[in-house]
Amino acid sequence: MSAIDKFEGMVEGVVEGSMSRLFRSKISMAEIQKRLERAMEERREVAVGKAYVPNRYEVFLHPADYQHLTAEVLPKIQAEQTLTEYIFNYAHARSFIFGGGRPLVWLNPNESVRRRSLMIKAYTVDPNQARVTQVPVPSLAPDLNASSEILNGGTAVMNIGALPLNGEHRPVGAVARPEATLVTLEYPNNHPSKYIRFNKDVTIGRGLDNDVIYSDETRVSRQHARIEFKYGQFLLFDLNSTNGTLVNGRPVTQIVLTPGDRISLGGFEVLFQVG
Repeated sequence: MSAIDKFEGMVEGVVEGSMSRLFRSKISMAEIQKRLERAMEERREVAVGKAYVPNRYEVFLHPADYQHLTAEVLPKIQAEQTLTEYIFNYAHARSFIFGGGRPLVWLNPNESVRRRSLMIKAYTVDPNQARVTQVPVPSLAPDLNASSEILNGGTAVMNIGALPLNGEHRPVGAVARPEATLVTLEYPNNHPSKYIRFNKDVTIGRGLDNDVIYSDETRVSRQHARIEFKYGQFLLFDLNSTNGTLVNGRPVTQIVLTPGDRISLGGFEVLFQVG
């Protein structure tokens, strides 16, 4: 094939891809499944003859596409369960190993995503980064050098943290909850609420009925967000707050937290730390 033929083929592919996105009216479950396959394949790591893939996949859609999918196609929980089962079966068929155990898929609306497009945040929750009962682990802090790549078709895959491959896959054991800390970036070091440590699930807000209270911060809703520890990881949920919740500059409704994440509670910023 000549250089001109190759160039013409490349142009045709770009035009066809752009036109298909232009005239595609809705995001379908089948399309999300294909993008999840691609994210899994792109983030595959091979060690000692075994292929390891991420076990957490967050799918971000434009709010209109998210509303259509979860209101007209499948309810959110059912859609997430269907997608989780799909990638589990796909990985099994390809003999892939989920680095941190059984996978999970979440759906989230995000204003920064274009209509009829989607973004995927794919990462591994490493059980070796949390304290395991009777198996001490020297460090809780994951590699925070996050990398991102835009894949063909407008899918962004963000791989957070590297999967330590020690030759063999180790299943998740009984994970003990590590202590976490919220560091308020706007308070001086001598402020009593500068560092708030907790070792249980907490609600965060301005109201006095919360576990973490920022009573003087009008940007924070009365009940703004909740942090839970499940499956060996910390999950952040926005509680329909008035001014919204951002993590590292991105609006979220629910997300897996990693140490060093910067959380904005309606503009009031705190830093999430573990240990």
